[in-house]
Amino acid sequence: MLSTNQIKYLRSLRERKYRLREQAFLVEGPKLIGEMLPHYRCCMLVGTAPMLAATAIPRDVEVVEVPPSFDFKRISMQTTPQSLLAVFELPAEVEPKVKGLTLLLDGVQDPGNVGTILRTADWFGFRQVWLGAGSADLFSPKVVQASMGALAHVQVIPLTDTVGVVRRFRAEGVPVYGAFLDGTNLYEAELPTVSQPTILVMGNEGRGISPEVAAGVTHRLTIPVFGTAGHTESLNVAIATAIICSEWRRRG
Repeated sequence: MLSTNQIKYLRSLRERKYRLREQAFLVEGPKLIGEMLPHYRCCMLVGTAPMLAATAIPRDVEVVEVPPSFDFKRISMQTTPQSLLAVFELPAEVEPKVKGLTLLLDGVQDPGNVGTILRTADWFGFRQVWLGAGSADLFSPKVVQASMGALAHVQVIPLTDTVGVVRRFRAEGVPVYGAFLDGTNLYEAELPTVSQPTILVMGNEGRGISPEVAAGVTHRLTIPVFGTAGHTESLNVAIATAIICSEWRRRG
């Protein structure tokens, strides 16, 4: 059974400052936990006996069995909690390297958008996403849940100096594409192959790409509007990312 201190510990991991202090993050549900287990070190598993029995538990994991009557809402952020929760170690920091088409999120703040973009990158086979400054915390429960297991397949690297990284790779000859409301029509633009080192920048939900990062963009893309007068002002950033990734992949 969970102790009071363990419950406090699990609840604390909802907040970024405690995730950083403990170097750990939460994952909920058997499917998502199963996806993550081969790729991240698991520290603790909390679940009912049937859930634990159905899970391939690695060695050296603290396992806490709770009775069916346990109220998972005490430790879960889900409206309808599933009876299995895991604590994983935060991964070590990695130096960014451009591998094929690499997505860079510049201040994408909504956890749902970040998680959806990770799913999109995974779907289209783009294996690296960089999280620029101001973006949602990668290991917040909402991002983890919205990614639907994409974190197990896509390498995500948080950046502390987004502008410096863009400048460095541009100086090395890496093309930097960005999505803007004005630019070359996506369907008419020349695009590198998906395997060629390229950066694609997607901007903040309201402000778009910041001026500082935009200064490093070498190719401006826009998704053309086909609607009639009075159409919506802009596309959601996750939807725009999916459209661009789809066209990039279609070109090969």
